[in-house]
Amino acid sequence: IVSIGPELFPAARPFPVNDTNGPMLAAQATTAGATVIRVERCTGNLDDLTRLLDELAKDSDLILTSGGISNSAADTMTDVLAIQSNAELWNVRLRPGKHFGAGYLEGHTILALPGNPVAAFVGFELIGRLALDLMAGRAIDRLVHSAIAAEPLSGTPERTEALRGHAWTDRGGQLLVAPNEQRGSGIVSSLPAANCLIMLPETIEAVEQG
Repeated sequence: IVSIGPELFPAARPFPVNDTNGPMLAAQATTAGATVIRVERCTGNLDDLTRLLDELAKDSDLILTSGGISNSAADTMTDVLAIQSNAELWNVRLRPGKHFGAGYLEGHTILALPGNPVAAFVGFELIGRLALDLMAGRAIDRLVHSAIAAEPLSGTPERTEALRGHAWTDRGGQLLVAPNEQRGSGIVSSLPAANCLIMLPETIEAVEQG
């Protein structure tokens, strides 16, 4: 697992940022049945990133990266994948998250997730777990249920909305769901309070209560 960004190192200005994604993705991958052997950071320097990926590939079936996958000049994970014939860059109509990448590079598989922590979490739950199941030869068993909205829900036009939420069953056995109060894409503390993702298709902008 590799977290990418110069802000993750002590020399960052105006101040460094703690690496949230590395430990979070390691925990997610472990619960998905993977054995995590290393959790690393990289400033995003292209030579250093390439060297690190090559080193990790010697002992890894799958490398998960977060960050460096957008459209700016500083996003070197995009550069790594863009020149590879066996790699793809995806613009996914998903919120949170948009930029993803995947590739098979010199014998190792890479899945590149966004650097935003909540987007990285959602990306792993929707794509990373599926990738691990496929690589392990396990049956694909997504826990998808229909539920009644206990509160109004709002989405984003032309983007599937993955809302952090709480699901429960009422006395009559009906499954209910409500979004978390803290909904900002950078609010990592909202993740432990959620026990589900509420998926609103891109064609639905709002759901009324009930």
